Amino acid sequence: QNIGASIKEGISQTSNSIVRGSFGKGIIAGGYIGYKKNEYIAFELSGSYLYGNKYKSHYIKEQDFTENTALSATMFRLAPGIRLTAGDGKTRPYARIGLTFRVFGKITIKDNYYDIQNSSTTASVWQYRNGFSAGLCAALGVTHRINDRFSVFGECGMISQSWGPKKAKLTEEEIDGVDQLDWMTPYQKETD
Repeated sequence: QNIGASIKEGISQTSNSIVRGSFGKGIIAGGYIGYKKNEYIAFELSGSYLYGNKYKSHYIKEQDFTENTALSATMFRLAPGIRLTAGDGKTRPYARIGLTFRVFGKITIKDNYYDIQNSSTTASVWQYRNGFSAGLCAALGVTHRINDRFSVFGECGMISQSWGPKKAKLTEEEIDGVDQLDWMTPYQKETD
């Protein structure tokens, strides 16, 4: 998806490029528990924490300002699902499908704006939270049983999830290193 843009406006030339990415791309750590109904059907509940990639964009207007923005997301999610296993040997293929829900998380936007004419720097951090987030998860894999208590597995999985944050809050605002939050109203610091 389009996450931002990098723009450079000069006196005689302008360049513009789209910053593409996904807030779901990054490092995921997690685990799962399950209930095995029989050799072929199991119900699972997995939990995972996403530490998303950071995306950077900029807007440079040669004579006026430079603005650098960094965007990233973190999220803890739960995914109930069903696992269907085939075969009877030591090596067995399986498919897993389920839903995924955001339990908590945030999108963080860090902005640094330098006003060239006034030699002034404004740094701000917005955090977007709440709102409903759901999606689907699926995986194909194979399990190899070493003995009655130990197996190894490999799988290829995907998560397709959308999220529309409901609230935004300005958590940092500094002008030339001086904190501005104490002088700002809730109207300026919070958005629904």
